[in-house]
Amino acid sequence: MNQPDLLTHLVEGNDEPAWRDQQEGWLSYNELARRVAQLATTYPAGRHLVYLPFVTSTRHLLHYLLALRDGHAIMLADPAQDVQLHREQCQRFGVSLRVLEDGAVEHLGDVPSLHPELAMLLPTSGSTGSCKWVRLSRANLDANAAAIAEYLALNGGERAITSLPLFYSFGMSVLNSHLLAGASLVSCTASPLERQFWDEVNRHQVTSVAGVPFTFQMLNRLRFDWARYPSLVTLTQAGGRLEPALAKQFAEQASALGRRFFVMYGQTEAAPRIAWLAHEEVMIVPDAIGRAVPGGRLSLRHEPGFPDGVGELVYEGPNVMFGYAERPEDLTRGRDMDVLFTGDLARCDEAGRFYLTGRLNRFLKLFGKRVSLAEVEAWLQARGYSCAATGRDDRLLVAIEADGGSSDALQLELARWLMVPPSSVRIYRHHLPRRSNMKIDYPALLTQLEQV
Repeated sequence: MNQPDLLTHLVEGNDEPAWRDQQEGWLSYNELARRVAQLATTYPAGRHLVYLPFVTSTRHLLHYLLALRDGHAIMLADPAQDVQLHREQCQRFGVSLRVLEDGAVEHLGDVPSLHPELAMLLPTSGSTGSCKWVRLSRANLDANAAAIAEYLALNGGERAITSLPLFYSFGMSVLNSHLLAGASLVSCTASPLERQFWDEVNRHQVTSVAGVPFTFQMLNRLRFDWARYPSLVTLTQAGGRLEPALAKQFAEQASALGRRFFVMYGQTEAAPRIAWLAHEEVMIVPDAIGRAVPGGRLSLRHEPGFPDGVGELVYEGPNVMFGYAERPEDLTRGRDMDVLFTGDLARCDEAGRFYLTGRLNRFLKLFGKRVSLAEVEAWLQARGYSCAATGRDDRLLVAIEADGGSSDALQLELARWLMVPPSSVRIYRHHLPRRSNMKIDYPALLTQLEQV
């Protein structure tokens, strides 16, 4: 069986639509291939480490496709980061080419030593330059894109919209899986919370929209009416835990309209998709992450002290990263691991579906009692609160995005449920700080709450 390839359809003569530019309109795979070939003539000879602050634009997409086509190693970064941070990251790894905001290329120096299979560096969810970078091969990217295309049943008729940043692993995976399937994407800089976004969905007959939990929380508040978008057949959710009641609600809407709502789980270290929950099952077990993606395998690693039936979630598959990169020498290394220890605690039901129960490093000790921050959040979410839990070993700090109600009464109720002294729990009405991928910025939240 031939290895699937992300760029199979990016060839001259393929006039199928690939990408809709906001100014130019539709560009075919043929036109993208022509422009990539033209862009290649501006690159210095040799294989490069290319630093790409991935703006959602055609000119930046072309650099991404060129790196994949010609075997350059590419670092994807958030374009909104501080200029100094971009500079430090380039210096840290000895980047040879940097793509600027206008799409031009800046030649920074000699090419660093690179492992022949290194295709991409993706940052983990750290909010500063101290984050780790994940080393991925082309085989990692191809395998994960093929797995996603398989379980979502993607084909050339599918049309996604750029609802997520392309430097974010989830957004990148939407791009990759649609390229592999010969499908098309609509470039849109508006947010799914803006009217312009949904006008584009209808105008260009978009068939799928991807979102993180915050996306669906806000759509629910805005009373999103799926029936108003006839072409929109599929919604996919990943990027963190969505409250089960809300997942079930969207799944029921999908079922009533004959459409699909998928819950998915992943990590950047797996390029990034690890598990998926079929749309038929979201209504039955909306708190599950489902089963391993095609070609992958999930298992549990048990240790003394874990609750019965609970273990660390372990993933094996062709999309598992080579390892991390923290310094230039790491770019020459090959594979460090074949198994990904996710750091998430999980259980598995009799049907083979997995459920997350917490995270190894998200626990506090309150008066000698081990408290899972993930369980605290789930308990509050079940009561209708949008929240985040953090703290230190002597105190649980909870931020709730809500007005009104008694924080004191909720504090007492939560303390009773946890069986800890009320003095060890603090609840604040506080805005939840988020990173550019819309995930909660827990380090920033802890700093802010400790200053209240």
